[in-house]
Amino acid sequence: MSTIIPLISQAEVTARENLAAFIQHCRSLSTFGSDLPWDSPEWDVTGYFDVRGRGDRRIKLLFTQFAEKPGVIGHPMPPPFSEGVKAYIRYNASITARKHPPHRDIEAFRALYVAAAEQGQPDLALINPCTLDRAIQVLRERVAPSTVSQVGERLCSISRFLFEKRLALSAPPTWKHGVGISPRLMQRVGPEFEARRLAKIPSQDVLDALALAFNLAERPREVVETSIFALLCSAPDRINEVLSLSADCETLADWEGKPSYGLRWRGSKGFHDHTKWIVPSMVDVVREAVRRLKIHTAKARRMAAWYEANPSRLYLPENQGHLRNHTLLTVDEVSDITRITDHKSIERFCSKHGVLPVEGRFTQRGGSTAQLRFEDIEKAIIGLLPEGFPYLDKRTNLKFSEALFVVPCGFFRENHPTWSCMFQAIRYDQVLIALAGRDTKRGRARSIFERLGLPTPEHPVGAKTHQFRHWLNTLALKGGLSEWDVAQWSGRKNLSQNRAYDHESSAEIAARLRQAIGDRDRSRGAIANIPRNLPVSREAFAEMTIPNAHATALGFCIHDFAQSPCSLFMDCINCIEHVCLKGDEAKTTRVCVMLEQAKSSLQKAREALAENYEGAQEWLDAHGLTVARLEQLLAILTDPEIPVGTVVQLTRAGRYTLLEQAVSDRLGRSAIPALDRPHPPTATSRPGGNHAQEAASQVQGIEAQPERHA
Repeated sequence: MSTIIPLISQAEVTARENLAAFIQHCRSLSTFGSDLPWDSPEWDVTGYFDVRGRGDRRIKLLFTQFAEKPGVIGHPMPPPFSEGVKAYIRYNASITARKHPPHRDIEAFRALYVAAAEQGQPDLALINPCTLDRAIQVLRERVAPSTVSQVGERLCSISRFLFEKRLALSAPPTWKHGVGISPRLMQRVGPEFEARRLAKIPSQDVLDALALAFNLAERPREVVETSIFALLCSAPDRINEVLSLSADCETLADWEGKPSYGLRWRGSKGFHDHTKWIVPSMVDVVREAVRRLKIHTAKARRMAAWYEANPSRLYLPENQGHLRNHTLLTVDEVSDITRITDHKSIERFCSKHGVLPVEGRFTQRGGSTAQLRFEDIEKAIIGLLPEGFPYLDKRTNLKFSEALFVVPCGFFRENHPTWSCMFQAIRYDQVLIALAGRDTKRGRARSIFERLGLPTPEHPVGAKTHQFRHWLNTLALKGGLSEWDVAQWSGRKNLSQNRAYDHESSAEIAARLRQAIGDRDRSRGAIANIPRNLPVSREAFAEMTIPNAHATALGFCIHDFAQSPCSLFMDCINCIEHVCLKGDEAKTTRVCVMLEQAKSSLQKAREALAENYEGAQEWLDAHGLTVARLEQLLAILTDPEIPVGTVVQLTRAGRYTLLEQAVSDRLGRSAIPALDRPHPPTATSRPGGNHAQEAASQVQGIEAQPERHA
């Protein structure tokens, strides 16, 4: 039987040779250290990335496949695929400084490995558009929808890199992942919205439990945890910003003759350092929280200050200062220093740090006769100083001795005394466990609610730190705060990101719009007027006027779709059942964009009319009306004398609805009511024709209509 020899093109051979040379080159780089264990599936890169909130946790890159289940590490990627992944990661780190470790890049390679393995032998030199498309499908199946787009961007970069460096024969340089924001994420009604809302915002049970826990907390750990939660509830902060506060973060100022209290925050994600002023209702709570934090973290700051001044000497409290004169220490004396009460644990500590007894030996149950050198214990404990000491945050030069969130080692361990000679920064995962608890190999790490006996099996209580940021953003937007103010309050550089934090339901939007009916200070247009002698209550009239509301590109539609479909075919700018909200910067920007597009279309219509194109006059009339409406709407939305939060209702623009046009064509213009304008039109009715022309010359804009008697 003859042997089949596969044909390999010269281009494929060249790509593999280039990839092999690239891997060999990256092996010789010094990025991540000259002693980097290249062949290991795990790289420790702790000293190369400054990640806030990680405390003393190590930062590791895992070159593994997708895990079979959460909490389990996947199998290592096999070579030569893993060799190419490591080379890509190390090379990019050597030419581009990043603040965060490349976990998303590795996630992209995991998806590529699955896709390539399905097509045959996993080989980076054989990556093609089909491999990339399949990788996106794999990501959709394995990671959260919000993560797919982020990892997809990494796949685009990887494909472009492989093409530019001639490392893959068919890698497309312009490939796009095609993952956008799901339209369902913008919906404000239905079970999907409610489920998404509940996942993003803390429940009322959680907020009530936090308030109760803040008053019940007595033990130092619980006091610190509840104080952190109080800060999260006072302003929309990221947890890394909270954990980067300095001990002197409080600031006072006079604002319009009134004393104001605020906290100085260190910005993140490109936002500058700033002061967040606390709303008056939360000032007393925040003051008390900061006071408690300073009390329970002062000891750790003293330790940090000691090691700054004495980097090679062990810190000892006053009642243990005499031990510094001892050459040898007993196991009990080491226990007093480290507060490790179990002799077996002390033996493990000494063994881990290479401390050997000079005399005697350890025993498992008391009575240990081991004698340990003081200098060996001193060296072992000083070796526990956090990475990057004395700086907790190198970007802002915040030292451990100045930080608010530093505690003695062992502070968060239940039923375990804290160390008297070493400190640590509070980590994000410790705060998360305090909020939600966690199941570990050693058992259940209880949340503060469980420790205080607040939840029950029927009513579990738990939350995530970022939920409070979503909650406060939603409250601010519901309260009428402008998009710019919300972004500034949140420390957000991009205003468009406010959209992801707005979880106001359609019913809540409708209720807010109803409150503006008849209030000339909070509304403009026909909605600002209430007919006299109403046969129903004002509340009932408001509910009939605005039966519901849903978001549009420019504002909110208040049409009742249960009665009829859209009568203007989504021509919102010319619809009386459409309202806008002043202060929404994203939608105001959209009005500006639409105005420029309308002006461009109007100019093209004029050029077409000059060339005597058929139907050009109709297009000129339609675009002229649109430009006039958008200009008037933009004038109101940008008027500094109109307060933020004002509801603006558009009046009739002189354009007939689809039904009115049909009636006009069948029965004549006299069969339909006259549009709201000074004089009725007299020109011959023509669908899509002179109606728009007449209205464009007589458009009333968005001024309030005169009151009418019921």
